[in-house]
Amino acid sequence: MNYLIADLNIKLDGHKYGFVQNIIDYLSEENYPHSFYFLVNKSPEFVLKNPAKENIRIICLTDAEQSASDLESKLLKKSSLQWQFISAYCSRLEIDRLILMELDLYQVALGRKASPFEISGIWFRPHCRSLPEHNTIKDVLKHKLWMIQKEVLIRSALRNRNLQKVFVLNDNKVVDQMNHRCHQRFFYLPDPVFDYPHDAGFNVRKAYDIEEGRVVFLLFGYIDERKNVQNIIRALNTLEDKDAEKVCLLIIGKFAPGFQKILTSEFKQEKAYQVVMNDQFVSDSEMESVFEQCDVSLRMNINFFGSSGIIGTAAKYNKPSIVSDFGIVAELTEKYKLGELVDPYSISGIKEKILYFLAGPQNRQIDGQAYYKAHDREAYVKTLLDL
Repeated sequence: MNYLIADLNIKLDGHKYGFVQNIIDYLSEENYPHSFYFLVNKSPEFVLKNPAKENIRIICLTDAEQSASDLESKLLKKSSLQWQFISAYCSRLEIDRLILMELDLYQVALGRKASPFEISGIWFRPHCRSLPEHNTIKDVLKHKLWMIQKEVLIRSALRNRNLQKVFVLNDNKVVDQMNHRCHQRFFYLPDPVFDYPHDAGFNVRKAYDIEEGRVVFLLFGYIDERKNVQNIIRALNTLEDKDAEKVCLLIIGKFAPGFQKILTSEFKQEKAYQVVMNDQFVSDSEMESVFEQCDVSLRMNINFFGSSGIIGTAAKYNKPSIVSDFGIVAELTEKYKLGELVDPYSISGIKEKILYFLAGPQNRQIDGQAYYKAHDREAYVKTLLDL
């Protein structure tokens, strides 16, 4: 069987690179009697490591294809153009099964015409769980319209009879809801926790000049308004000095344009807490070391109801997380006892959870191994590729 695994929008701002590279690494270590082609965008931001076997091949868009994709600013036209590229490669390579690493982008294109190959894909932004951000008439009506639009999009994709499996990360409830309405075409996919080599000599406290005795609260990933950093800082601003002097807020990840300046305006310079910011994507080895050596992971996103790899990485190192009290992340945190839930809009609630973890090391002890083992690379790849 010939597989094509396609992601034409890889950037170093989230899961995309790791999701593809780990499939390549896993297949390179196994012996499957199939041919695996990986179709990716061309970018100076990343380089996929060469596969170790002849039946695995990485294909980049041509310069002309990449240029055409980059020049198209409208999302619908861009996704339609990319779908033409993907379909052409499927035809040229005689592909039997296409795996779309981000199905969301191609829902309209998928529904326009049946495909001569099987299709599976990851649906990253299902709408089923979402709620209005605020309980105002305007927000409620806006949310209802958005929900209708999302439902129309996914049903459009399902018109393609060869779209056989739509994968949803970590969320059996969404899978069950959609299958009840759409005839058993939705499937659970474990949101993977990947393993990367450690930098044995890396010391997070030394590297980031973290003052001795402080409890390190880690905020990791692409840093924008969804990460709820402003409310976290506002909660730190309410701490008494005797508590604030025990805190280091370590923020690591590329900041959205202009966002670091917004955050800086929230700090109260007279307060005793420490804030360290690293406005860049760090290496996988440094990421592993940072999670291993921090004390508490923060994942109090606002208006975000999907899965998150952050809680899995923290769980691997038995580090507790403070998470928003809604959506799949909250349910998984409760199920596996991975940390504490809080209303992300509640300054006093966030303060209370920070104080809880400051109270002593006994409050910062969890066992995340059950979650980690259920979400390893093998489970993710074998489920996604149906191997």
